[in-house]
Amino acid sequence: MHNDNHQSPLAVSYARAILELAHEHNQVANVAEELKQIRQLGDNVPQLRDVLADPAIGTTERQAMLKRVFEGKITPLLLDAMLYLAEKMRLDVLPAVADAFDDLLRAEQGFIDVDITVARELEPQQLASVQAGIGRALNKTAVLHQSTDDSIIGGIVLRVQDKLIDGSIRSQLQLVRQRMLAAAPH
Repeated sequence: MHNDNHQSPLAVSYARAILELAHEHNQVANVAEELKQIRQLGDNVPQLRDVLADPAIGTTERQAMLKRVFEGKITPLLLDAMLYLAEKMRLDVLPAVADAFDDLLRAEQGFIDVDITVARELEPQQLASVQAGIGRALNKTAVLHQSTDDSIIGGIVLRVQDKLIDGSIRSQLQLVRQRMLAAAPH
């Protein structure tokens, strides 16, 4: 799953803490799967998400509700994390925490998401070649997300986390134009 890497620092902090605890208790795979399922549950049952985020419901009542719904169905570690979020009135960040957890775990496992933009969709062997080259350059397993934009004319535009590498013909032509205008007598 490719996630937007513009997550809230708060969600990343909670996700990092949950991941560290999951490592300590050898429950990383369980917690990862449970977070994914809870995220899907929230996406598929918006009423549950709305009830858990309702400010009219007190902390004690919200925590009791979480225990009724999840106790015995998820690891105690994740339930404790959810109860903590409820206590801090931050259950609304749980979907972002799930995404951040997934991103942190994937990064730990050596995966990195790379958005590539090309003028025309690459053939499978071209895509594999680009993926291998990017993977070697980053020393990670690149997971490519391809999109097309015919305005770039040719070449490739890469986005890796917060870095943009524009190797498009459009940008090269703009650079040539700027140099020519700068060199022109005024």
